[in-house]
Amino acid sequence: MELRKRSRGEGTAQQGHTPLHTFLDLVEGCQHVVVFTGAGISANSGMSTFTSRNGLYDRAREQFNVQDGMKLFTYSFFKQHRAKVQAFFAQIYSEAQSSQAAPGHHALARMLEMGRLQRQYTLNIDGLSEVVGLSTWHPQANPAGSTVELHGNIRSSAAPLVLRRGCASKSCSSSRQPALSIFVRSGSCWPAWAV
Repeated sequence: MELRKRSRGEGTAQQGHTPLHTFLDLVEGCQHVVVFTGAGISANSGMSTFTSRNGLYDRAREQFNVQDGMKLFTYSFFKQHRAKVQAFFAQIYSEAQSSQAAPGHHALARMLEMGRLQRQYTLNIDGLSEVVGLSTWHPQANPAGSTVELHGNIRSSAAPLVLRRGCASKSCSSSRQPALSIFVRSGSCWPAWAV
């Protein structure tokens, strides 16, 4: 199978297919598909992206008066400003709860139904892959899960060092933290499943 970039004016809509349908047609000829997703799959779902204008980093910069919005996602900042950071994460959680899965998420679910999706690796924290029925990979709890959430999931929280999962709402205990990857001083990062 040869994939090539379409030239201008060669769109699939002329044949009655959307790019998503064309993609699914390609997938039918494959046995094992690995998909990498990022902000693009969730942007039209109502989720803010991290790096777009007025995105999460811009909002963090403004709300916390920091030079770099990424600082909010460091463990040291979280530790010093736990209540404020949890309130910010609660805003992201609310946004995720009100977001709807996009056509790309439904295409992933269809690929899983077809038996073609081997694994999805996502940078997104919105949990929208779970909404359409993809299970989340976890090294101990679900090694067969279809989705690896590289930066965690705002819809769940983890008790440090206990590996229990729960909700990210305000009703959760203050000792719990979002199941997101939080960057430590050395620049390395702990995946959510490791906290």
